[in-house]
Amino acid sequence: RAPFWNPYIFGGTPLIGEPQTQTFYPSHTLWLMLPPELAYKLSLFVHILLGSWLMYRLVRELGANRFGAAVAALAFGLHGQMTVFVYAGWIQMIAPMAWAPGVIWQLCHALRSDRRFPGRAIALGGVALGAQIISGHPEWVRYTLIMAGLVVIAGTDVRRSFFDRVLIGACIIAIGVLLAGPQ
Repeated sequence: RAPFWNPYIFGGTPLIGEPQTQTFYPSHTLWLMLPPELAYKLSLFVHILLGSWLMYRLVRELGANRFGAAVAALAFGLHGQMTVFVYAGWIQMIAPMAWAPGVIWQLCHALRSDRRFPGRAIALGGVALGAQIISGHPEWVRYTLIMAGLVVIAGTDVRRSFFDRVLIGACIIAIGVLLAGPQ
């Protein structure tokens, strides 16, 4: 049965539209193929690795050497909030946190690109934002969009006009929202 409605909360709530249920999130296919406890642990592990790798790529994009990027990735993957969320088992909090560096990495990559229209970086940033939107906790999407707005408005190490920066940011947001539309 499709999870359209949850009759057990209040007088009933739409389950399919609740972001923290992660109804359309791709990693939930693990739950269909593996025992629940293994799928849960594997999903937590994959999201911590994903977030750490994306943080590594973001810091490398910003000009750090490999050692500095590795330290940043370890700090991101093992910081206090992530550790508490893993201990509590809150995958709906860890998943959007893991996607945040990917959105900012692709935005920075697009803004620093020499190409007139860096379509690949814009598309990948939109995909990362779309995955973040359907991955759970909406506050992390808000935090990511605030940071992206700051990068677009106040970013100093970019090669683009203000209009181009706003256009690139708007394209990433539009792609992300369109991909997350079913949720």
